[in-house]
Amino acid sequence: MDQCARCAAGTYQDEPGQPACKACTPGHYCEEGAMVALPCKQGSFSTATDLTSQAECTLTDVGKYSVSGSPYLANPNPNPNPNPNTNPNPDPDPDPDPNPNPNSPQPEA
Repeated sequence: MDQCARCAAGTYQDEPGQPACKACTPGHYCEEGAMVALPCKQGSFSTATDLTSQAECTLTDVGKYSVSGSPYLANPNPNPNPNPNTNPNPDPDPDPDPNPNPNSPQPEA
């Protein structure tokens, strides 16, 4: 029975019996003999395809972020809502008109 060679660090093979190893994927690293590419931790990223350990993933800069397995450094604001108001249901009119429909009858006083 033939024995397959272990994949070199920076490569992996997820299909048994294949003659060649695959390059590691961006946002991941591949240790020697890897059967899967392992994601860079949250707060780190990489566009390279030959990382051999987590230590080679690039840490994000202060004020920026990246999710686990990300090949990109992301927007400094992970909140897509640019509204700085932290109240999810702000009351825009603290004294609303009790009868907002001008065509409906007005209550008698």
